[in-house]
Amino acid sequence: MFFHDAFRRYGMPLTLVGLFLPLQAAGAVESRVVTVHHATVAMTTIPVNRNGGPASLGDVRVANAVLTDRAGVRIGELHGTLTTTAIDTPGPGDEIRQSNLVFQIGRPQDQIVVGGESAYPASSSTIARATTTIRSILGGSGRYAGARGTARTDHFADGTWKHVFRLMP
Repeated sequence: MFFHDAFRRYGMPLTLVGLFLPLQAAGAVESRVVTVHHATVAMTTIPVNRNGGPASLGDVRVANAVLTDRAGVRIGELHGTLTTTAIDTPGPGDEIRQSNLVFQIGRPQDQIVVGGESAYPASSSTIARATTTIRSILGGSGRYAGARGTARTDHFADGTWKHVFRLMP
């Protein structure tokens, strides 16, 4: 009888605390944020229609930019490719492009790999100015090994860029 009363009085509440404490702790874990900036992007277009025809599925753009911190100090490089996968989507004059972007931040082996698709003006190599897009972090290496999360890209009206990586624990 004593043990039954003791369990009812103390055991059940302790059992419930034991079940919910890990859930609370899991929600308390915060993502790590890494932010980089850059000015213009060097871009080369490799069209499928080599004789000057209209945009085509499979057109590839190769990108390169110097990454800086907020103060403008060089901290790495961006290398990537964008491949056209839809024309006149989501509307006339737009394209969907899939990206494979590698952000080397710090040492050459410290990389964040980003991929996904975004809408682009067909007349531009990059997303429109004053536009934001969100892509997936697909992985990483070096200090970013196993990276996962989201990458927010802001292309500002003045032509500069900011990339914010939210790395999940």
